[in-house]
Amino acid sequence: MFKGLVHVTEPQPEAIRMTFRRRLLIARAASISFIGCTLGAQAIGAQSADPPRVWPDEGPFTWAPRATQPAIAADDLRTHIYQLAADSMAGRAAGTRGNWMATEYVASVFRRLGLQPAGEDGYFQEVPVEGAQPEYPARNVIAVLPGSDPDLRGQYVLVGAHNDHEGLIDGQPIDHDALRAFNRVMRPQGANDRPGEPTPEQRARIDSLTAYARSIRPPRPDTVMNGADDDASGTGVLLEIAQRFATGLAPRRSIIFISHAAEEAGLVGSRYFTDNATLPLDSIVAAHNMDMLGNGGVADVRFGGPSQVQMLGARRLSAEFGDAIDSLNAVREETMAIDYSWDRTNALNRFCRSDQVSYFRRTIPVTYFSTGYSVDYHMPTDEPQYIDYDHSARVGRFVHEIMSTVANRPTRLAILPPEQRDMSAQCTR
Repeated sequence: MFKGLVHVTEPQPEAIRMTFRRRLLIARAASISFIGCTLGAQAIGAQSADPPRVWPDEGPFTWAPRATQPAIAADDLRTHIYQLAADSMAGRAAGTRGNWMATEYVASVFRRLGLQPAGEDGYFQEVPVEGAQPEYPARNVIAVLPGSDPDLRGQYVLVGAHNDHEGLIDGQPIDHDALRAFNRVMRPQGANDRPGEPTPEQRARIDSLTAYARSIRPPRPDTVMNGADDDASGTGVLLEIAQRFATGLAPRRSIIFISHAAEEAGLVGSRYFTDNATLPLDSIVAAHNMDMLGNGGVADVRFGGPSQVQMLGARRLSAEFGDAIDSLNAVREETMAIDYSWDRTNALNRFCRSDQVSYFRRTIPVTYFSTGYSVDYHMPTDEPQYIDYDHSARVGRFVHEIMSTVANRPTRLAILPPEQRDMSAQCTR
């Protein structure tokens, strides 16, 4: 998720600044930077093993890829996300080799599934990033599954997630577990939070968590903004939804699968696609954007739980879209606990911070799906071992069913007249 367009105040003078392509604020007393430390062979080797586990939400450090199945399943997501958010991807910043590798991975899955290329060069649409001279091109990855109804296959239901993240940190390596200890106490929403210096009570809790981690394993220098939740989780679910559609009966309308480039640079890839569409925009019936589907537990977010999903935008342009989602959820065996509170308040300017904005400005009904911010948001601790894969798969199955419902409707979703649309979110991109 793009971190811009949020008003924040400056930190307390006692805080020091670490640069992670954008500023993160880390208290001096947390002792979490390795001053003068380099990641030598010993440190790199330690990261390649499966260390003892410290955190309650921590899974295995590594995952051996395996063949994926038609159903949307947790182990399939592990196969995708552990590869997309590996240290070898170097944080997938737009224009880097790591991001290029991620887009190659997405295209390889689309190709294996037999989906039709829908970019400008096969599956790819190169995306210029303003002010950058990239080592590798930033690319949208676009595929289509043709619909089964000759009268409706010229209409599309779109689903997307973004393929980039924040790259490598600037400056010294960070002590992974000490940072997580600090953030658990001081920054429950990760980089969204701007705390001052810890109180004595907060310092004692941070020190206790850090000491507990030290009792289990040595410090681990960390330099990679892996982006497992943001947004390898959405990309993994995108690929699982693609496989679910490709291996089942085709819906009446066609399906567009799009992996957006350079979201973290300011929603660049989705904006470029909607300005230079490779398919007719006026034929897109509805869009579904997925960003950060990897957490959302009781300890992570308000109203959290194993079936939680945050949704924004469903009724802003089409009341029928929101009604269709709620009606479906009411009769599903796997009912979701939908949290609409962010949509009502737009706290942190949330609606304007991911790729749904690009479709909204083109008057395409769009819904944003997320499990919410977490302690690892825009941090080098956003790694695959902290993802709740069962929860991600549950959200993926929900999005697939919503898409199937919309794709099989006899009529398009009705767009509200201009005076009835919810234009309250003031998005500048």
